[in-house]
Amino acid sequence: MARILADKPCVQSQPEQRSRQRAGLPDWLGVLRWLAPAAAAAVIVGAFLMWPRAVRGPSVSAPVALKADGFQLEQKLVSSYDAVTELPGGEPVRVRVEQWRDKVILKDKDRGLVVEQSAPRYEVIPVRYETY
Repeated sequence: MARILADKPCVQSQPEQRSRQRAGLPDWLGVLRWLAPAAAAAVIVGAFLMWPRAVRGPSVSAPVALKADGFQLEQKLVSSYDAVTELPGGEPVRVRVEQWRDKVILKDKDRGLVVEQSAPRYEVIPVRYETY
């Protein structure tokens, strides 16, 4: 133990200071190393600031209310047929299927506008079997 305590403590030398510039690279590459992330951040911030304008799109004038002077509703039976099908429980059911064409016509005489809209409509009517 005395021999260990008598030994001189180990002296550590200071590490050699290295230069921050790598050998053979010009100084402007160090600037480029910081400029590339800054440019990417600027592009992201610019896109974020321009995003609300891009989402809204071009400005459109407010829609003008249509004052309908004339109104017509036309319902026309196109086809009708009977069918037999099964319920989920297996019981047979007779149904009548009717196909209608509904047409709505709106007229605005002040502006000379006529709006027509036509749509098909199906009605399925169950028919009950009379059992005694």
